[in-house]
Amino acid sequence: MDSQASIVGHVPSICRSAYIHIYNIGKINKYLDRESLETVIHAFITSRLDYCNSLLCGIPSFLICHLQRIQNIAARIITGHPRHDHITPVLYSLHWLPIEERIKFKILILVFKAINRTGPLYLQELISLREPGRKLRSSDQYVLAVPFTKLTAVQNRAFSVAGPRLWNN
Repeated sequence: MDSQASIVGHVPSICRSAYIHIYNIGKINKYLDRESLETVIHAFITSRLDYCNSLLCGIPSFLICHLQRIQNIAARIITGHPRHDHITPVLYSLHWLPIEERIKFKILILVFKAINRTGPLYLQELISLREPGRKLRSSDQYVLAVPFTKLTAVQNRAFSVAGPRLWNN
């Protein structure tokens, strides 16, 4: 069985439901002010993009592009920017991170909570500080131990590997 099978099926289902909501929001767009439009977009689009998005860490970039396209459309609906304008300034003006950065941010939040003992116990058990064999200048920093993996996609996407790897970078 393909290690990406469930994720490859999950992303199109997210996209499909988001496109349906975008279509419906487009029909009522002219009746909403900007604040109400932002609320509707966050409720129906952004929440779908953010739900369990930390599971999407390490997925192929073509799947990230599908999700990014939905975020771009939602940003253009809110701001009214034409399709051919650059999207980066629009996302910046809305204070939105691109999808790949949102995924990393969510994982790093979980790592931060695990390090500071405010997160779930099962995540705290997956994270450990790297203990150098001798006194180093970096000893006072929070450098996490990254478990050894055999370069398989599933192992590298696990929280115990991806979290410390992102944290140390």
